[in-house]
Amino acid sequence: MEVERDKLINELRTVEVGVAPKKTVEQSDCFVFRKGEVMTYNDEVACHTDCSLSITGAIHAETMLRMLMKWPEKTITFKRAAGQLKFKGKGRRGHFKTEDKITLPIQDVETPKKWQEIPKGFIDAITQVSGCYKRSAESPHLCCINFTPKWIEACDGAQAGRCVMATPFKSPTLLKGSAVKQITALYMTHIGFTDNWVHFKAAGIWSEAELVISCHVYIDEYPSDDLTAIFKTKASPATLPAGLKEMVDRLTVFADTDASQWLEVEVTADYVKVTGQGSQGSQTERKKIKYEGKPVGFRINPQLLRELTDKNDKCSISDKVIKVQKGAFEYITSVWVPIVEEE
Repeated sequence: MEVERDKLINELRTVEVGVAPKKTVEQSDCFVFRKGEVMTYNDEVACHTDCSLSITGAIHAETMLRMLMKWPEKTITFKRAAGQLKFKGKGRRGHFKTEDKITLPIQDVETPKKWQEIPKGFIDAITQVSGCYKRSAESPHLCCINFTPKWIEACDGAQAGRCVMATPFKSPTLLKGSAVKQITALYMTHIGFTDNWVHFKAAGIWSEAELVISCHVYIDEYPSDDLTAIFKTKASPATLPAGLKEMVDRLTVFADTDASQWLEVEVTADYVKVTGQGSQGSQTERKKIKYEGKPVGFRINPQLLRELTDKNDKCSISDKVIKVQKGAFEYITSVWVPIVEEE
């Protein structure tokens, strides 16, 4: 069987979001092939799409993709054998270890009976709030994005984002942020619901085949009423100092990681200090400024701060929070009074 290398890579990459880096359930670290489809499942996300490699079996996902990415020819010839998927090209051959029996529990994922179009602005709303969910697992409910009939929101305990819009959800529903965030780059067009899963469907960004990504519903209480009260906090209009943009662009090298989704900013009458910190290190920059507002310190999503400094948008500051309103999107983050450093 001869297969186009690039086409196969594209098909596998569309379902890669369902691969577990470490095995969580049987074959969750594999690409599973069956009846002209490739499937992945990691207990939080399930994916399936049509596949040009028409075999049955499970192959370790990372190994397969790494090999295909380094394959120098436009096509590759495959042949199935017991416990193996053999491949060859000009002057090269090899095989993937293949599990003949499919044990991936993808049958646990229900199938929606009907689909509806995703409303305009829905994917953008997910993108806007996705910088606010918690990345560490000590508060599992804060690792989720909360979808309600009237808004989409996320909070990590220090910052929160809410986008007000009519959504397809009939009641509040929690989906893991790390799972649902993946759909924002895949041009999903339809949504479907079952008891334990929310399903998204579209032609993939890398493939014309139909792609379905299913996100497991997380059951827990969410502090939505508390967030509503905080969003109503009275605050005074303010303008952030100029000159932050270049600092933001440099410091997000450390802040744009799974460990940290914010920059720490301190503004005084004489200087602004910004720190980006993540699992791979940290960097702090300080710049002299003239600022007439009250000294304030806060943590803020890097992308939002970049947009604020780009467009010179205004914000509001109280003694507890800084608030930003951008159309239907509201953002809040905790503030503190910084200790003024000596020159």
